[in-house]
Amino acid sequence: MLKLLIGSTKTHLSHLEPKRQRKRNDKAQAAYDRAIEAVIANLAYMVLRPTDSGRLVVPMNTGTKRLRYQHPLLAVTNLRKVINLLDGNILQLTKGRHRSETSTIEPRDWFLSLVDQHSITIEDFGRDPNEEVIILSHKSKGLAHTSEGVVWRKIPEWIDYTDTAETIARREWLRKLNAFLREADISFVDDGLSPQVCTEDRTMQRRFSLLSRKDVRWDLGGRLFGGFWQQLKRERRDGLRIGGEPVADLDLKNAFARLAYLHVGQEMPEDDAYDLSGFLPGYHNDLHRDGVKNGFSALLFGGAADCSEIKAKLPPGTNHKHLRAALEAKHPALAPLFQTTVGYALMHTESRILIGALDRLMMQGVVALGMHDGLMVAVSQQEAAQRALEAASEEIVGARLPVVTKVVCGLPRATKGLLIA
Repeated sequence: MLKLLIGSTKTHLSHLEPKRQRKRNDKAQAAYDRAIEAVIANLAYMVLRPTDSGRLVVPMNTGTKRLRYQHPLLAVTNLRKVINLLDGNILQLTKGRHRSETSTIEPRDWFLSLVDQHSITIEDFGRDPNEEVIILSHKSKGLAHTSEGVVWRKIPEWIDYTDTAETIARREWLRKLNAFLREADISFVDDGLSPQVCTEDRTMQRRFSLLSRKDVRWDLGGRLFGGFWQQLKRERRDGLRIGGEPVADLDLKNAFARLAYLHVGQEMPEDDAYDLSGFLPGYHNDLHRDGVKNGFSALLFGGAADCSEIKAKLPPGTNHKHLRAALEAKHPALAPLFQTTVGYALMHTESRILIGALDRLMMQGVVALGMHDGLMVAVSQQEAAQRALEAASEEIVGARLPVVTKVVCGLPRATKGLLIA
């Protein structure tokens, strides 16, 4: 049905486009049609899976160099022409006023009705298996469209790079994983909630970070992103099934804290790294642990842990200075790491462990869904996944890091076991 909608849009555009003196050749027409398909497919997908702002960012600057992340058959000149022709009837274009603000499109009411009339469903969509999956990004301040309006914030900018043997090997492995996942029995039990879940969205990317655009390196970040399971809110993961089974969510216990201790050449004490009982006045572990964990992470990524989201999760009257003092008292060996950017290197180590575990499981034919810092498997494969994570951590950091099952999704609430991660 999506193809019918795209076809009717092509007919509609043929009446909107000014009469051409010369007909496009077959290659040019195919490229122009591809631009129409890209705009309509992405706009229709957003109708079913709305973004936070209700808009899609689109490239409108034809003077920029083509990056490796752009589809080779998708020219910006064609995209810009199609978007401008559709502006005002099928979509609404909001142009960026200067270089720091992106241009966006959003569907108009007529297009919303067209999606409904054509009975478009989430199963009509798919991903290009040849899209770039190794991403290099740098965060810089810019204007972003959000549900609260246009605000200044740090926006990840994808940076072009020259391939090396290492990037080629990483890309080949990740495409092998994506091919394995495409053929896997992964499903979702419809819960009737919105947005709809597209179980065909299984493409994983690996995203690396740059602290400076001028210093291209591959040992920072590297976490896995993508896959419909990563986009599911926790309360909706009960619908996940692998091979028809409910899934177990596994994690490395206190992973970031343990990796930080290994970074300074020490072993972490065996108590909970984020329990500040006795160190922070008014602290209750069941109420404030998430705030401590978030603050600890922020300190390792150059922040001061002073944002309102962290403060709201801490005991009343606690500020970032109190939190840092308490963390330094509990973890004196880690004090030199606070408010540095060592977290990006720790994240890279963590990602290597996760990649190693996924590789081991794939070789065994075990389907595992990669998260940013853990993985999910069918409940019958929990032990295999635990062994894979332990073996990978021993290979990467020389120590078998403890693994916990945070929760088993899809079981009756009374039988779920929630463990500390």
